[in-house]
This record gives sequence, structure tokens and C-alpha cells, in this order.
Amino acid sequence: MDVDLYSEPLGNDTLGKPVYLKDIWPSAQEVNETCANRCGGDVQEGYSHATEGDAQWKSMPVPEGELFQWDGESTYVREAPYFDGMSKTPGELNRSPARSRSRCWVTR
Repeated sequence: MDVDLYSEPLGNDTLGKPVYLKDIWPSAQEVNETCANRCGGDVQEGYSHATEGDAQWKSMPVPEGELFQWDGESTYVREAPYFDGMSKTPGELNRSPARSRSRCWVTR
């Protein structure tokens, strides 16, 4: 999708005039009024415990330990290769003469 929603119209109205996102986007006041009028206690109560999960979610096994247990067979989430061989403690700094002359370039 190669559209600039700020400057290009979404389409045209029934009179053929361009309609932009800013023309149909609700104001903060309209959003607040809609929520106040439509998001009553039933909706709030229904979603108040949504982050706790259902019985199936709560019954899932949870691995223990300080580090994530990567599944080498996973085709979905894999450990990034730049962790291979990384030590838990940092090594010594390279204080070669060339590095001691290095400076950071700051631009504005």
C-alpha cells in the first residue's frame, strides 16, 4: 500500500469531492463520548478479567529458570545467532593505541 493518508484522499463523496482521513477521523471528544455512552458496565465487566486467561491458558506448563528455553526445532521463534558463544560476563576492553585516539562524532 503506497498511500499518504495525510495528503491523499481515501475516495470521493457522493458529489465527487475528495474525502480525506482527517474528514472522517473522530475527535478525542467524540471517542470519549462514544465510550461513555456505549461502553457500559456490561462491557467493562466482561473485559475486566481478560488478561487473566481462561482455564486452558492457566493450565499451560510454564518453564522455570532465569533464561528462556529455546526450542531448536521451532519454526516460529528462534534464538538469534548473535548470542552464540556470548559470555555472561563482559570481556576486557581493547585499549589499543588506535582505539585510544578514537572520538565520537556528534552532529546537530
